[in-house]
Amino acid sequence: ASSAAIAQQAPLEQQRCWLGGMGYSPGATVRASDSVMMCSPAFVWEATKASAWGCIYKGEFYSVGAITGGDLAWNECQPDGTWRWISPK
Repeated sequence: ASSAAIAQQAPLEQQRCWLGGMGYSPGATVRASDSVMMCSPAFVWEATKASAWGCIYKGEFYSVGAITGGDLAWNECQPDGTWRWISPK
């Protein structure tokens, strides 16, 4: 085999922490169940007292402070990973 063929190896699949079909890198924080969880360097979720990076709604990730909703009701992503109802202005 030539040296060029030896150097062409398949790329390694990057490991992630998974939640709801979405992958997260180590250090990411999201709300899961009743607490904020952090993706550890071992790619497992661990409870943390840190703030969440954002909120998940309908399979989409939103940053803290993001607002979703329509004409009659809005929700704002909170630092604990929950949504809080706010009145449209």
